[in-house]
Amino acid sequence: MAGGNHKVTATTLTITDNVGIVGGAPLAPPTTVANGGYTNDTTLTFSGTATAGPGTGGGVNIWMSKDGGQTAVLLTATPVSVGAGGGPWTFTASPPQAGDGTYTYYVTDQGQIVWPATVLTTSGLTLDTVAPTAPGAPGIAENSAGGINITEASDGSVVAVGLAGTGAVAGDKVHVNWGSQGVDYTVLAADITAGTANVTVGSSVIGLQGNGTFNVSASVTDRAGNPSANSAATSVTVDTIAPALTVSGAPTNNTVTLSGTVSDAHGVSTVEVYEGLTLLGTATVTGGNWTYTTASLSNGSHSFIAKAIDVAGNSTSGTATVTVAANGITATTFTATDDVGNAPTPVAAGGATNDNLLVFSGTATFAGAAPSLKIWVDVNGAGHPTAIGT
Repeated sequence: MAGGNHKVTATTLTITDNVGIVGGAPLAPPTTVANGGYTNDTTLTFSGTATAGPGTGGGVNIWMSKDGGQTAVLLTATPVSVGAGGGPWTFTASPPQAGDGTYTYYVTDQGQIVWPATVLTTSGLTLDTVAPTAPGAPGIAENSAGGINITEASDGSVVAVGLAGTGAVAGDKVHVNWGSQGVDYTVLAADITAGTANVTVGSSVIGLQGNGTFNVSASVTDRAGNPSANSAATSVTVDTIAPALTVSGAPTNNTVTLSGTVSDAHGVSTVEVYEGLTLLGTATVTGGNWTYTTASLSNGSHSFIAKAIDVAGNSTSGTATVTVAANGITATTFTATDDVGNAPTPVAAGGATNDNLLVFSGTATFAGAAPSLKIWVDVNGAGHPTAIGT
């Protein structure tokens, strides 16, 4: 041929996906499909840089075999031209590939028109245009007890996405729609065995979505980039705000009544009452008010803690210190005095007297209003005391 030897002696090969999704991750097209990779693009673009002789009119042919077949078919109706001395070349497969399967592509010099041929380079991929089946509605264990509280949100929340029946394999992607936010996860072989992918929604994503009730759903995108439909939605409540609580206490004789107000946007579960670290009991909550009356207490100062817990598990506490001063005598002395004859003389316990009008006196220690005391006499130890004065 005129112009000298133009045979292509070497070339690179790049296969490009033009639909913008490779390996389950949305990317800006075009995107290279690695040797042994996956694609859902049925009209791939092949390109490379060839080395050729100095003449003109050189070119390459592209061949294709499917599913390990020993025979390759020629994709290029006419050779893809390469400039003198070599250079870049490009070709887009048309008609498209022959259905889903595993493909191997070969590049030869244009002079190779019968298979088997002398191959310059090769690359393979799997074409998959079938989307996975949508997973079931996701499960969020921390949501089952009234919502996700501030402690649970701080270290992220796990979304369980069932994989059984989806057709998912290791390397596929699970996408969790957390309200208006999203989280991606690569499926592991262990997830396939377990039938579930546990996707952690981090605290930053939870914070971006914020408090409230919203829907969570999931989808599976296979390695070729085919996305399933979204699953059915699970309603989730995030509540990181503790209840509002007020506490006061008032003594009544030897008991204390603690009370106050309590409120929470998502509902109050309970109000617990403690003295120190000891749980005394649970308050009665009616509307936005709560009350609790203690059992009998000793005289003195008592410090109480009221702890309000909302339905999600957030809590807040308040304190009240109350002094108990129960009515009644706590100590007394008692003296019987003989005032007949000489100067009044105390009668010792077990002693004798001829005074039938004894004077009784003593001192009493008491709290509250002054008490009324009664004096009783038991004649000759009969065991039947009789009140003789107040």
